[in-house]
Amino acid sequence: MLSGGSVWKGVVGLAGLEGVVLSGTSGSPNTFIDNSTSPVNATAEWEFRTDGTVWQVKGNAADVQFQDGIEWSAGQDAPAEDRWIRFTDDTGDASSSGDGTGTWHKVSGTGAANRKVGWVEFTDGLADQTGSAKVEIAIDSGGSTIIATGYYGATAQVAP
Repeated sequence: MLSGGSVWKGVVGLAGLEGVVLSGTSGSPNTFIDNSTSPVNATAEWEFRTDGTVWQVKGNAADVQFQDGIEWSAGQDAPAEDRWIRFTDDTGDASSSGDGTGTWHKVSGTGAANRKVGWVEFTDGLADQTGSAKVEIAIDSGGSTIIATGYYGATAQVAP
């Protein structure tokens, strides 16, 4: 356990593996809110970028880099290894935007793309959308070797 409640399952200093760190727990995920006023939808997404950084993506504001010192990859700006990421809904509303849950998506290496999980509140009179997701990083596309786990949540809300 790192300071600030970060859960660390990374591997550092072994040939071919770079440090991988995710943070948050099921009971205490990393969270943020995107607020909007009708008729504009609210979108709150976590984006895990191919450069090893994690961003809070708000539909109505500029993206914000999350904890510059703790990224999903110690090889920030140039992760050297192929890595895959999987999102699994944990608590609250099911995620409603991003790359989908339960599937491994390539997040670094050749052919990788930025990956997102998030929640959208449409201006349709529904309640705020609040949820959290378990995020896992693996060294293989089937997820047989998971090297980091963290929890990330958000709220998307639209005022009338």
